[in-house]
Amino acid sequence: MGFKHILLAFGIALPLLPGAAAGDVLHAAYGNAEPAFERDAECGEGGGFVGYVGTERVCADIVIDELREAEGLLDGIVDQVVLLTSRPLEKTLYRATAGREPIMPLEYLARPLDRPLTIRGQRASDGTHLVWLKGLDLVDTVCDPRRVNDLEACRNGLPSEADEEVPWARRYEMTSLGLVEDARSARIREAYRRDHEGVTAFGPRAYCTVLRWVRGITLQDIGYEDCWITAIGAVNSQHVTVRGARIHGSTFGMFALATEGLSPASHSFVVSNSHWIQSPGAYREGTEPCDRPHQDLTCALDVWDDIPWGVAHHHLWRPLNGALFAALDIAGNVLIENNTLERAYNGVRIISELPGTGRNVEVRGNTFRFMRDNAVEPETQAYGWVVKHNRFENVHAWLSTDGVKGSGFYIFGNTATYDPDNMPGTGCSDDIAWERSPRFEAMAGDDGRYVVLDVSYDPTSVDCRGHYRGTVLKTGDKRKSKFPYLDRISIFNNTWRTRSPLFSSKHASPLSHFNNLIAFTGCGLDGPWDCKQIPVPAQYCGEGNKRTRGRVAMAQYWTDDGEALVADCVSMVPGPAQPDDRAAFTADVSHVFCRDLFNRSFAGLPYGEDRCAPVFEPEAIETAAREVPRLLAPMAGCRVRVTPGAVLPDCAAFGPQVGAVQPGGWLYDIEIEGAGYLGRNFVP
Repeated sequence: MGFKHILLAFGIALPLLPGAAAGDVLHAAYGNAEPAFERDAECGEGGGFVGYVGTERVCADIVIDELREAEGLLDGIVDQVVLLTSRPLEKTLYRATAGREPIMPLEYLARPLDRPLTIRGQRASDGTHLVWLKGLDLVDTVCDPRRVNDLEACRNGLPSEADEEVPWARRYEMTSLGLVEDARSARIREAYRRDHEGVTAFGPRAYCTVLRWVRGITLQDIGYEDCWITAIGAVNSQHVTVRGARIHGSTFGMFALATEGLSPASHSFVVSNSHWIQSPGAYREGTEPCDRPHQDLTCALDVWDDIPWGVAHHHLWRPLNGALFAALDIAGNVLIENNTLERAYNGVRIISELPGTGRNVEVRGNTFRFMRDNAVEPETQAYGWVVKHNRFENVHAWLSTDGVKGSGFYIFGNTATYDPDNMPGTGCSDDIAWERSPRFEAMAGDDGRYVVLDVSYDPTSVDCRGHYRGTVLKTGDKRKSKFPYLDRISIFNNTWRTRSPLFSSKHASPLSHFNNLIAFTGCGLDGPWDCKQIPVPAQYCGEGNKRTRGRVAMAQYWTDDGEALVADCVSMVPGPAQPDDRAAFTADVSHVFCRDLFNRSFAGLPYGEDRCAPVFEPEAIETAAREVPRLLAPMAGCRVRVTPGAVLPDCAAFGPQVGAVQPGGWLYDIEIEGAGYLGRNFVP
């Protein structure tokens, strides 16, 4: 090559400007923008785009007028690319093209880890994002004319009666997590691992930004709107950071995955200081109420308020069943830090099915607000996870570990409130035929169509009041045989005000539960609907039912006054457990409960080996409505003892103050060797 080139994978390779040196900043303008960029004769031969950095008028060093297959960026020459606005300090949209190719692809780029490449948007002095990547509305993404035969029927959400004739092996889902969840799609699932476009083996998957085979990239201060299905996709990549993003919509804010055999090459992801609002009704202004939320993807609805849980889980609005950060079979080393997530279905969801995956994940300092399903959810296996210093506000299920094996799961220093005045489904109408809400499935070939699912197995999923109770921790599963458990879950020094039970209707992994400050706000089975707690059917809990075949005695644990549900059907017996419904399996649960402070007393819950009792002193707890409870006077908890794979209480000696908030106002913290982001035990 006669001269150096910058290969920037927006799609075009341009020569390095004369005199450019390592560390230079380049400017990028994209022609398909609103407002449109102007050309200026002073900007290169034949005239080039002129744009703005703040109020400064600049010529774009890189002109992006077509999206082409990209190759990379020359190492060590440019450290920062600034996306220009077309007018001074005004919002500029870089729009997706009709071809649905990614607006910003980056491929085959390995930067030195001490000099990552930063691609950044611009923000106004008040923090407003000025540079936005604008995808397609959800209905336009689903009803891609290249994949559906009857475009009008698709846009109207009309089911196909012939759908059941199509074998499952020839179907695939719009959302990749939906695909890998479906055991009936096993062959397509394996194809997905072999080819990262497997979910679109018969049609493209929508990204706004895609990173393939990259290392050392930071995306900063960029806005994403209606980037269905994925705002940022990272395939076989490592050391990728997303900082200061604003994301409106999208199934996934960021989706990281490894193709077959490449899990060790996919690791080290950071999402920080970003704000994600998933529900269209929460970010689209001036919208009117929707008449067909069960059938019309153009509706600007709220996943918390407007639709039943199951309509987002497995019906028309399944494209909401994603997360701010989701991953499939990456090695791990993930940090989700200081983000705000609201009006969304899930928060963080990582599926780790292959050996060596799902390790060293840290979720800290985030605010989860109005999350309809799970805030933090590992799938299949988790090793060395830390969940600390987060705030949960009106979240259905805060932490989900059902069906997860592994070791080292630590939950501490978190605060939470679940407000009975803001229960899910307040805007949902039972007059709508939710059970007829279809789900879109594409087929092998050029067709896509809707199918209506049979929900007779769980009618509560399409009931506005269904899946209403919520829980703090989901663990185990009473209905599935040979279900795995984490070796131990350590929950300590948290402060929670909840109308949900602490533990849901499952067998329990071994728990270390101590130094927690908990205020219950339920009102029993006979109270007003907005605060009462409805347990699972009693036949699932009692000894001798068909689920447990008479071999496990479980109970529902209510507070003594009958006002709050502490645990729903969870076996709390310390020491070796009785055999459960899994063939030839006996779990040593060895629960340890100690020095938890409650505002309501309850009986029947055995505590640790030293029989350390809970502290029931309601007068010591201030529980103002909608606020995190607080101690009226300091109260010492157990000393914290760190052991391999667990944190246990040492109740022979007093330790930190009970609850998350410590004297001085700081949140309780502890270093757990080898766990969390950059834990020294993480080796790709």
